[in-house]
Amino acid sequence: MMAYLVVAEVSWEQTVAADYQYADETSAVMPVSMVQPEYRSMKGWVHGEGTAKAVRRVALRFEVPGRIAWLGTRPDGQPLREGDRVTGPTRDAPAGQTLLALDDRDYRLEVAQTEAALHRARKAVQVANADLKKSEAEARFNRAQLNRKLQLIKKGSVAQQSVDQAKANRDIAEAGLRTAKLRIDEAIAMARTAKAQHEQAVNRLNKTRLHAPWDGVVARINARVGRYVDPAGFAAQSTEERIRRLPIALIDPSTLEIELEIPVHDGLLVTVGQKAKVRSYYRRPDTPSADPGGWIDATVYSVSPMLSPGARSVRIKLRTADTDPGLRDGELVIAQVLTIEKRRSLAVPERALLFRANEAHVFTVDAGTGMVTRRKVRTGLRDGTFVEIAGGEVDETSIVVTDGRQRLSDGAYVTIATPR
Repeated sequence: MMAYLVVAEVSWEQTVAADYQYADETSAVMPVSMVQPEYRSMKGWVHGEGTAKAVRRVALRFEVPGRIAWLGTRPDGQPLREGDRVTGPTRDAPAGQTLLALDDRDYRLEVAQTEAALHRARKAVQVANADLKKSEAEARFNRAQLNRKLQLIKKGSVAQQSVDQAKANRDIAEAGLRTAKLRIDEAIAMARTAKAQHEQAVNRLNKTRLHAPWDGVVARINARVGRYVDPAGFAAQSTEERIRRLPIALIDPSTLEIELEIPVHDGLLVTVGQKAKVRSYYRRPDTPSADPGGWIDATVYSVSPMLSPGARSVRIKLRTADTDPGLRDGELVIAQVLTIEKRRSLAVPERALLFRANEAHVFTVDAGTGMVTRRKVRTGLRDGTFVEIAGGEVDETSIVVTDGRQRLSDGAYVTIATPR
């Protein structure tokens, strides 16, 4: 919703008040109240409304199809419920607390089959490697034999037929070596394929369980034992739709984010890091807060550099402190952003103001004669009770009429009545 600028006070100072009686020609008496302007601390706020959402929120889904066989349990052994706290990765549970599990019998069978295939492939590599070593030894032996025959034929010690046989034996050994190398390469490739298939099977098996990625609270449970799930059915959905339909959703309620759309003129006053405060639109009395009004501390997290299309407003985001604020994810909240603070401002009660032609006036009283004078003033910050006097013929020594001002006219007289 659109926001507007208001102010709030820091401290209250004791005001001077007395009652006057208004005396006209018929001696009719009308009581009026007065105060003296006072210096007080004033704060300027930008107000708005928005929806609180957890900064960390996730809807978990299975990446493999199957039928749900198991729902996570609480410490007392009962099934998980919405609102239960769960734990993320720990030393004892590196993957995080298990929340849901599919019937994994088919996936375990696939793992066993691929593991057996991988064992056979590795065994084939061992056999091919042994054959390669044998072929390499035979090739070395036949090369040496041929070289010896060639040396002997130079001396005339062997016949040419013996040399030709040595060459033939060498060629056969070299061909066997080439075949052995091809076989080892083929065996290694098959082993790599078997390993990849086994790893994929193990990965699919691991995806039959959903784990808590961090410490949080179960926000939605849309799963039930026996329900068949298919990840393809959740491919193209909005975040909110996924939370409503996916098997389980978690939030971290410790830090909430509130998105506001505020008018451009207010947006110019907001910067990142400014203090803010939020409270439930419904003002739950049990909301933890040091402020008796239920306000929760927050800060400005971001300010959009562009205007929102169509709305001509600026989007800002607030974040609560890193403690559990007691608000619900999705809850409508009222927010205030502190944009300015003045330690010492001259102020009067708002009920002292009169407006004529969109100009602010007050009635001041001459303490000696009791005559009232209407004076134009320039107003500044407001807090709902007091308004800053930013200019005009009024100072802290003036006496200003509050109640009864609407029936006064410039130059009228009032008399002092007994203070109440």
